[in-house]
Amino acid sequence: MAAMNTSGQPLPALVAGYLAHRRSFGFKLREDERLLRNFADFVATPAPGCRITAALATKWARQKPHEQNRRLTVIRAFTRYCSLLECDVEIPPRQLLGAYMVRRQPHLYTATQIRLMLQRCRKLSLLRSPLRAHTFETFFGLLACTGLRSGEACRLRLCDFDRGNKTLLVPATKFGPSRLLPLHPSVVRALADYQRMRQRLVPAGEHFFVGPRGRALCSSSISIAFAQIVRGIKSNGERLRPRPHDLRHTFATRWITEWSRQSMPLTHHLLRLSSYLGHRHLAATWWYVSAEAPAFKEASRRFARHRHGRSDYEA
Repeated sequence: MAAMNTSGQPLPALVAGYLAHRRSFGFKLREDERLLRNFADFVATPAPGCRITAALATKWARQKPHEQNRRLTVIRAFTRYCSLLECDVEIPPRQLLGAYMVRRQPHLYTATQIRLMLQRCRKLSLLRSPLRAHTFETFFGLLACTGLRSGEACRLRLCDFDRGNKTLLVPATKFGPSRLLPLHPSVVRALADYQRMRQRLVPAGEHFFVGPRGRALCSSSISIAFAQIVRGIKSNGERLRPRPHDLRHTFATRWITEWSRQSMPLTHHLLRLSSYLGHRHLAATWWYVSAEAPAFKEASRRFARHRHGRSDYEA
């Protein structure tokens, strides 16, 4: 029996309606769908037809402490939607479980691990595409060298790379406006080599990194290749396995560690790093210097003084 509410609609039907409504505005909501379907199963298990309350939502959210705030945020949005349909629901208050930003420490790759991963890329199967090995070697190498998000790298187009000016134009995303990144000469050479091979072997399509038919790389193909190249690498973070996004964390923390040892004010470097990474607010860059590692203690102290002071950059 499906969980019901006082509006008469089964909870799964409300979830489906909510997702369809949000997706009509362009949201993908893959993670929200997973969580909401899990919540619907949770509600149906003990007492089908029970009212959605803050206490019930909190009980469900606490099943996964590392993502409890994210879970509660999803339920808040869903219950607001339900209330507009005159459902008898209780909207959980903000920060019911404390501060929202609860993050698990990422895996930080060593230089040796990154070299091993790129070496393994060269051995990937070429059955589906003769470009596959070179594509992923360049793709993951670019993430490691620039700190790009994997989604940003997937959306790059051939015209975004300017070999002459040694720059890469990262298109605008929901995270922020487009940005122009200066590139190290070695990165320029690697991208130019890949671009020549890509246009020779797979000339179709306008995206920079492509699959067999000239279409942009998809998340599933990236996940399959990544699983192969990180085989045997144990996570030193709080997740079970390393992730592609951890290359971004590694890029940022490597530079912050280096800058924290210099006499030049760290805040100047952090402002530039924040812009380079595409952060909307400087506070987002704080995540990279708030670790407990001894190398970051001085960086944390300096940045905290700037962050909690008055600054035009925070506007």
